[in-house]
Amino acid sequence: MWKKFNANEIVGVEIKGDSFAPPTRWWNHFFLALWGWTTVAVFQVIRPIHTLNGYRIGYKPFKGPARVMSKALKDDPMFRMKIGHEDCIFFAIDLNGEEVPIELVKRTHNKDPEYKGIPLY
Repeated sequence: MWKKFNANEIVGVEIKGDSFAPPTRWWNHFFLALWGWTTVAVFQVIRPIHTLNGYRIGYKPFKGPARVMSKALKDDPMFRMKIGHEDCIFFAIDLNGEEVPIELVKRTHNKDPEYKGIPLY
């Protein structure tokens, strides 16, 4: 579940949109999020995972408020995010709301066997 988040001071990592994906509109967002976005960005938390009590991932879309996942990740130092047509900024925060640095590992597709075991959001 994603909830609104005030991300004014978040830097994150900007990812260029997928020009092959259809443009995101209010009426097709749900469909695209489930089946239409096949390009993904693989990220890794730079801070050692054992120093975190957990972290939440989030995104700042091209239009509208930033969102953060309500569920915290605890044991996964890597995660995958689906990429839509538009540019987007992805980020991670600790449980106190402070930004956790992340880095882009690879831009790939959702069926890439090398990253199949990494959580996809």
